[in-house]
Amino acid sequence: MEKFGLTEASGFAIYQYYAKAELALFSEEKIADVVQRCERASINAQTSDKVHFIIKKRLFDEPSKKCKPCEEDFVRWQIVEDIKNDRYPLKPEDIVACAAYMAQIQYGDAAMEVLDDYMGFASKVVPKRLLSEEMEDKIRTRHLELAGFDIHSCHAEFMKTVMNQPLFGHTVFSVLHIQQAYTSKLPRECWLAVGFDGVKILARRSLEISAAHPFSDLVNYIPAKNNILLVIENRSTLKAAKYVFSTENSLAIASLIKDYIDFHLST
Repeated sequence: MEKFGLTEASGFAIYQYYAKAELALFSEEKIADVVQRCERASINAQTSDKVHFIIKKRLFDEPSKKCKPCEEDFVRWQIVEDIKNDRYPLKPEDIVACAAYMAQIQYGDAAMEVLDDYMGFASKVVPKRLLSEEMEDKIRTRHLELAGFDIHSCHAEFMKTVMNQPLFGHTVFSVLHIQQAYTSKLPRECWLAVGFDGVKILARRSLEISAAHPFSDLVNYIPAKNNILLVIENRSTLKAAKYVFSTENSLAIASLIKDYIDFHLST
């Protein structure tokens, strides 16, 4: 991580994105080996899938704490990517504000007219389902209101906005809840969020948490090829719950849960 200015940072990892799934590389893995393995898999499956790599903060030790200076830009861009991919619960007005802060950070005052394509810019920050001329106008108007704000101030306001949300510091996975006779009731389309304090389950694009469980109540987690089973038992009430989720990221979810549990055991 030294090449990226992250020598003093903690919790970062290099992720591979391949065939609609993401997975953090192990420390001993070499990128060249991963590229070769994915290319071979694409040839065997006769697909055009290519592997991509990205650096992300994987483990947030305490999300309420301010990021280290060397981490701040990485974390902000990571959140922007999650907002764009519709994996971060924000109200539309907060998305407008965050987009305007990013416009000010990247292009300065709107009056300088460096940014002349707000729709093109919005497509890099706003979820596709919310892109519209009305959204474009709102971002332009909010950007105009930020005249005189410097990069540091805009970054601080951006982080303040996103940190007020319940999933800051969590990795969010889009999953499908598979209702079984032995599983708890949930909406069909869910977000499964894994973070410092455990797992949270929400209806997709919702701001309301349907269920939250600390790692101490997680009795077992069993990944399979296209699904994952979570077994919960509340230590206080002894009430049990089971969830089965369909997802292409079952291994990534299980790996992240394990890393957080190991982190808690080591501190």
